[in-house]
Amino acid sequence: MTDNRSNAAALAGAALRSVRWVYAGVALVTSATLILELALTRIFSVIMYHHFTFLAVSLALFGLGAAGVVVYLRPALSTPERWLHGLRRYPLLAALATVLALVIVLRQTVGVGAATHNLLTLTLIYLVAAVPYFLSGMTVKLAVNALQHQMAVLYFVDLLGAALGALCVIPFLSVVGGPGTVLIAAMLLACASLCFVLAEAASLRWRVGAGAAAVVCLGLVGSVAYNPLFHMPSAKETNETKVVFEKWNAFSRITVEGTGQDHQWLRID
Repeated sequence: MTDNRSNAAALAGAALRSVRWVYAGVALVTSATLILELALTRIFSVIMYHHFTFLAVSLALFGLGAAGVVVYLRPALSTPERWLHGLRRYPLLAALATVLALVIVLRQTVGVGAATHNLLTLTLIYLVAAVPYFLSGMTVKLAVNALQHQMAVLYFVDLLGAALGALCVIPFLSVVGGPGTVLIAAMLLACASLCFVLAEAASLRWRVGAGAAAVVCLGLVGSVAYNPLFHMPSAKETNETKVVFEKWNAFSRITVEGTGQDHQWLRID
């Protein structure tokens, strides 16, 4: 068993042009995952009630855990012939899944009752929002399996990326708001795919595709205030069609609603 792992590690190392790009990609994936998790707690608090904000934590645990189970049950995914392809593919799919999940989640509203509609809506939110975590978990698990001989460094960059993501989410929420922060996570995932592409002699098509995905996500971040796809739904007592001012921070969202009269509504979620 030890010889097989050593041979696999040697083959994996031989297939790499630079293992440093793999470290950079893993750091970006873990950073994006933490940013996504924390941003979703803020969005869930707005479109649902604060009881559901911790749903984002269980989503992360579910998605990452499911990825570990899949890679364990399918060891062929970690072979030298397939793991580099998986590292290129999964972060790119995670970026796409993050954008799609955000669009779907922002179309939902959930009440506090046990009505069938609420249960079905919660199920939909849970399933679509878990996909990016699953794909990012697949990425990290493949890297761990393939680079076991460099586990100390890999674990360090994993924790470093997560810590930076947890710190960066504070200014991101203040500058671009909840939906914009989720899109930044998608951009980082696309950049991670580009790092894995650069780690080997990948085709020009992969380089262009990963780079284009990162640019598109960056463009979506810049247009988030004007793009109706990323507007918050009218939830709880807030009428989004009457909102004349909006400001996010790390722990709340502040809105001012015009009433057409001599007063306005100030709400702090």
